[in-house]
Amino acid sequence: MSNFTDIDVTQTNFLTIAAFIAPVIWIGALTMALRRWPFGYFLIFAFQFGMIFGEPLHFVFPFIENLTFPYCGRHVLGGFPICRGMVDFLNHLARKPEHERRDRARLVAMGSKLRKYLKKKMPLTRIRKATGTDADGILSCLRASFDRYRSQYSPEGFADTVLDPKTIQARLRDMNLLVAVSKEQIVGTIGYRIKGEKGHLRGMAVHPDWQGTEVAAALLQTAENELQKNGCTFVTLDTTEPLKRATRFYEKHGFSATGKVSDFFGMPLYEYSKLFADSQKRR
Repeated sequence: MSNFTDIDVTQTNFLTIAAFIAPVIWIGALTMALRRWPFGYFLIFAFQFGMIFGEPLHFVFPFIENLTFPYCGRHVLGGFPICRGMVDFLNHLARKPEHERRDRARLVAMGSKLRKYLKKKMPLTRIRKATGTDADGILSCLRASFDRYRSQYSPEGFADTVLDPKTIQARLRDMNLLVAVSKEQIVGTIGYRIKGEKGHLRGMAVHPDWQGTEVAAALLQTAENELQKNGCTFVTLDTTEPLKRATRFYEKHGFSATGKVSDFFGMPLYEYSKLFADSQKRR
């Protein structure tokens, strides 16, 4: 490097710079690859080849030249990983759609394995009915879950969603609330109401640290079980436009849009419903 610049770069300085830059490039390359950006694949392929084959040559070339082992690679070494990376980069660009789908399926499988591993590491949770003493914990969970959507809600709509010390007490009186608890901390909640054969869900929230685990599914299943035990044949819920992830979750668990749209403090409120399996069999 000193040959190309007027700066005197020692071996220690060079190794320090390389040790700092390499992880940054690796992380950047992985991020771009996960976003399906071709240049990310080029960086990954180039570095992979360089680490496997290029690094050992740093020691071989000087040995051939003067029988010493200083860490001083030759400029020609840079060509090996760059050329190999370019080959794999071009191969990636030429891949057929089925290869893309296969890669995507592999990423999904890896993500699924990672989630299962993380779930094993998370403390166990239990679902129970909420009491008046859970008010503060429920408020904290609601605020943490919906705070990211504050700017997408009307002020009145957000206040009605996250509640306050007064409205949470009204919710506890008017609805049956469930909470998911881990180490005495409320990490999720859901409310349900029974009206004849119709059940209605509201106020489902999972703390951000627990999103992606089975807490949401456990809360929903417990609430549905309670509704069915009390004679409900179907259940409804309402959701808003910003909650796209929640909407996908509901659709995954059997809910479908009814087409009914109402006003929620200046925001469209979309109704979803689900017919319980036992009711479908009777019909």
